[in-house]
Amino acid sequence: MKRLSTLFLAICMFFSGAANAAYCDTKVNYLFIDNTGLAHAYLHIKPGYVAFCNLNTNWKNISPVTCAGWVSMIRSAVARSAGVRFYYAESFKCTEIPDYQNAPSPGYIMLND
Repeated sequence: MKRLSTLFLAICMFFSGAANAAYCDTKVNYLFIDNTGLAHAYLHIKPGYVAFCNLNTNWKNISPVTCAGWVSMIRSAVARSAGVRFYYAESFKCTEIPDYQNAPSPGYIMLND
């Protein structure tokens, strides 16, 4: 019985954490990469640029390989005016993502056709 209650508690904690996540569906107006390799996107849902990865080095646990894939998706989204989803494990309003390198790292970025 104790194992079952422990399992139930673990499942509740997992789902309560997922409920506190931020799923930011938006379009990307602009993309730039600075001289350090840090990639920034200007999201339609908020004013200001948001950093999301670095092409040269690990940035907030995001590898350059993952970053290259994300940059490719963002370029495609900008060119086609397609939507994207930025997922963050932290809970906040998508309109209040911190700017530039102060932004948290996304858990994933998804292209929404």
